[in-house]
Amino acid sequence: MFLNLKKKFNLKAKFKKNLKLNFLRFLYKFFLYRNPNQEDLDKYLNFLKKSRIKDYKNVLINFLYAERFIKIINLEKSKLFKFNSISEKQLSLLFEKTAFYWRNSASETKNIYWSVLTNKKYKKDLSSSEIKKFLATGKSTVNQIRKICKFIDYDLNNCNNFLDFGCGVGRTLVNLPSNIKKVNFVDFSYSHLEEAEKNIKNHSQFNNYSSFLISSFSELNNLPYKQDIIHSFIVLQHNTPPIIEKIVEKLLDILSPFGIAILHIPITKANYNFDILDYLNSEESGKSMEMHILPKANLYKLAKKNNSKIVYSIAANACGGDVYSEFVVFQKNEM
Repeated sequence: MFLNLKKKFNLKAKFKKNLKLNFLRFLYKFFLYRNPNQEDLDKYLNFLKKSRIKDYKNVLINFLYAERFIKIINLEKSKLFKFNSISEKQLSLLFEKTAFYWRNSASETKNIYWSVLTNKKYKKDLSSSEIKKFLATGKSTVNQIRKICKFIDYDLNNCNNFLDFGCGVGRTLVNLPSNIKKVNFVDFSYSHLEEAEKNIKNHSQFNNYSSFLISSFSELNNLPYKQDIIHSFIVLQHNTPPIIEKIVEKLLDILSPFGIAILHIPITKANYNFDILDYLNSEESGKSMEMHILPKANLYKLAKKNNSKIVYSIAANACGGDVYSEFVVFQKNEM
């Protein structure tokens, strides 16, 4: 690890003004698998100025012993979250809490695209040309799917049924290869689902598709079986841990033999804790775009329970802040 650092930077060298930002960005990417936000950079630069730290080595030492970094490293070893005593009623209430935001504020016309990619330029009614540019951002997601399939030796051309869980406005779907025989798309929000269907009609070659509105927790059972590829990106983090676990379990259940699930899952977050009763009793729960996690230990448990295995995982810089997430790839065993 440190050999790579030495190759990239001379740790004994003095800081040059124009390299400070590059070095800090490198540390975040190298150790935390994400880019720093502007607030992080400002705080570190201010600290370096006040502490008079001027060489790379001492900046590196400070970074490694920073409270936030230590917490994230510890959280990566998170133990299994246990929800044995949770009732079906509580699961339904948890689902309804987080779905509230997506069915209300996030479903407003000015927010529907912004809620998918929280860039202020999308927080308005988009023109047809702007929608087209927005949908083009899904190309990178599909490229990621292609790379993962190639790495695990899965032939994307043999995919008959593709399911996108948490489809949003369909930016992944419209960029999928047209050889896929059928696409299925799922969301909790009717407005997002409606917009996704409109975009598929206007911006893709797919004629064979089905949409699934999950209006209640129990309707997860309505999802179609024998899906060859199941995909979900920047979606699961907005659900509470027990719901993430139940969703992943269901998605693994509906995979076809040897099918794969490419799921973007947040697995650690600094200072994160979750209490079911506290969450349900809080008036603030479900009123905003929340960030939750599910530890890797739970994912291995789910794979084993559902006749599947984790065949690949890779860090994903997609949640921002102090949330660490991965693309976790499950593959169903032969029945």
